[in-house]
Amino acid sequence: TNTNFIQIDVSNVQYLNRLYVYSNFSLNYINMKNGNNFDPSTTGNGVYFQTNPNLTFICADENNITYINEHLVTQNNTTTQVNSYCNFTPGGNYNTIVGQIQFDEDNNGCDVNDGGAANVRINITDGTETGAAFSNANGGYTFYTQALNHELSVATENPTWFTLSPTSATIPFADNNNNVATQNFCISAVGVHADVEVVTAPIIPARPGFD
Repeated sequence: TNTNFIQIDVSNVQYLNRLYVYSNFSLNYINMKNGNNFDPSTTGNGVYFQTNPNLTFICADENNITYINEHLVTQNNTTTQVNSYCNFTPGGNYNTIVGQIQFDEDNNGCDVNDGGAANVRINITDGTETGAAFSNANGGYTFYTQALNHELSVATENPTWFTLSPTSATIPFADNNNNVATQNFCISAVGVHADVEVVTAPIIPARPGFD
């Protein structure tokens, strides 16, 4: 809290289970991807990011992305990007890939009348590094990249129930000259499927002798 740190990197903290960062007005990057996929929702664990107005990017393990995004919304933060593709150096030159995931609700091709699809996973790879992001409430996503060829693809939970257009996309960057590329994806339903899921989860630790 209240530091002049520009970047925080705790990716080598093997047993990371809690990270509180607030009131850091110079901070633009947090790397907390350590491969352990800790559960921030577990009692005693957690993340807390508040009043970091210049925080551009949080690199995290894939299992933590949705939780961190939900937490940022509670802090009225809709600008910080969270994904697991960490091939990005804040403060220097870099490139940006932006786009929107749309759901073709009327099955006539995606157009301005179709809304964005939230919480859809977008995979990215440059041939060496791989990562993923999830679309926001409006269906938007962002990746920060270097001068490489990047392949993007959308992953749906039940792939045979949907068609994707395009099925994948290649975004080449010849240099790191702060280039911006836009790549949208359209999701259309195939048939009608009954799909109900009920999840029961404890919110406090189990204690012997209690229900």
